[in-house]
Amino acid sequence: MQGGLELSHDIAVAAKPTDPRAGSGLTNGNGTARAGLTNGSRGRTNGGGLTNGTGRTNGSGHTNGTGGRTNGTGLRSLPAVRRQGTRRKAGALAAGAIFVTLAAIGALAANSVADTGVRVDGRFDEWGGHTADVQASNPAGVRQVGVLGTHSTVQGYLAFDSPPFATRADVWVFIDEDQNAATGYYNGVLGADSAVRILGDGGRPLGGTQYRFAGPDRFDLNGLTSVGAASVGASGPRVEFILPSVPRALSVAVATPLGATSTGAFLPTGEPISLDIQGLPTSTAIRNGILIDGDFSDWSGVVFAEDPYDAALPARLDLLKEAAIGDDGSAQFYVEARGGVLTGTLPLLATPLGPNPSAVASTNSPPPRRTAGTDLLEIYLDTDLSATTGSPIGGLGADLVLHVEGFNGKVVLAQVFAYDGAGWKPSSARLDAAAAGHAVELCAVTPGLVGARAVFVLSGFEGARDVSDAPVAVGRQAGGMTETAAPPLPNTRSDGQVNPIPEFSEVAGVVSLVTMLFFVGRRRRKESALAASGAGDDA
Repeated sequence: MQGGLELSHDIAVAAKPTDPRAGSGLTNGNGTARAGLTNGSRGRTNGGGLTNGTGRTNGSGHTNGTGGRTNGTGLRSLPAVRRQGTRRKAGALAAGAIFVTLAAIGALAANSVADTGVRVDGRFDEWGGHTADVQASNPAGVRQVGVLGTHSTVQGYLAFDSPPFATRADVWVFIDEDQNAATGYYNGVLGADSAVRILGDGGRPLGGTQYRFAGPDRFDLNGLTSVGAASVGASGPRVEFILPSVPRALSVAVATPLGATSTGAFLPTGEPISLDIQGLPTSTAIRNGILIDGDFSDWSGVVFAEDPYDAALPARLDLLKEAAIGDDGSAQFYVEARGGVLTGTLPLLATPLGPNPSAVASTNSPPPRRTAGTDLLEIYLDTDLSATTGSPIGGLGADLVLHVEGFNGKVVLAQVFAYDGAGWKPSSARLDAAAAGHAVELCAVTPGLVGARAVFVLSGFEGARDVSDAPVAVGRQAGGMTETAAPPLPNTRSDGQVNPIPEFSEVAGVVSLVTMLFFVGRRRRKESALAASGAGDDA
């Protein structure tokens, strides 16, 4: 502590008193008393001691010196160092744990399927142990499925009962990324957020395309937009390819020049899954004795027009019965087919490779139809009974058309179109429609339809259609349903009058009974308490 001694000596000399009796004594001296208690060179206040020397407060000591615990430059005490080291280790461990957790979450999100190094090269040995049997309904002949890879590179594998590209064919793999049929392109069994199309002919694949759904109409195949090529490899009945995303459900369709067949929806592990859609909501109003709800019992008293059986048509498109009734503000229609109505089909055909000529529509063509697999029911109405006005169809001049599309037996679109002399334009008239089994019922809320003549047309995407043989007149007739009487209001009599206020005697009787029960219960509780108290005293 030499530096401290020198510092205290200098201070002592500068502060040496002129009184000889003080000498180097008790105040600023350097001896036992001189090194004394106040400002000596070893003193406790400003010497080399405890306060501002090299000691504990502002010397090289504990507080602000050069070796102290607070602001010195030396080592801190061992307990403090240990505590800080413990805190640093705990912080490092916590940071590491957070990093590992985030990395694990990211890995789970990005690698919901394992990366096993499978490559799309037409060799399938690496798929051993990574495939599953498809257990869903399977008209497309898909036997096995496999999905491997990372979020950025996902490989798919399919094995068919027979080579899919022996002749001209397209294999479509529809991918549902959220298991929600209400999002993406609805292909009849799932909502495809993305898809892969593989073109093939002559026993080999000719290329692949990846798609993502970006359209506003989930029943329009044109909503699937190309996002680039897909690598493909095939050999015999087996195909492998790049997928645009990780599927949570998928379905496979095989399209030929004659039509398409498809599997049901299934998981990547092969198990079937049901992802159905809901039909359009309808009004709860009963109009002209008919409620549009898919229950056709209210049509029991209506006369039907019969349509002949046509074995050349698919059962779902073969019309058997029609009916049309109306009143001053609305008209109701009934259609029955030989098979399940509005079930739809996939709008897929393996067309010859090369550009297709574009079709030119005439002004008299029906309202534009989407590239959808929905079945279409159209009811053309000649409201002015003149074949020289409107759009010609079936010998009529149609002024209105009721346009209904459906899939899986559910109505997914219902709209009225009006002919304005140049073409069909959407109308603001309300149209409700519901399907069940083999029948569909409709209600158009617009006046002036009684007496109009109607032609019914039921068609599918594949081009087959049935047209009613003869126009059906909209008759002024009501259906069998009546409005349900409302339940009586509380505190009313059967004649609808409000019951009078109860007599005082009736109220008093009730109050007396309640009061008596209260006091009887209270007395019994008191007796029970006294009995229990006496038993305690005896004990």
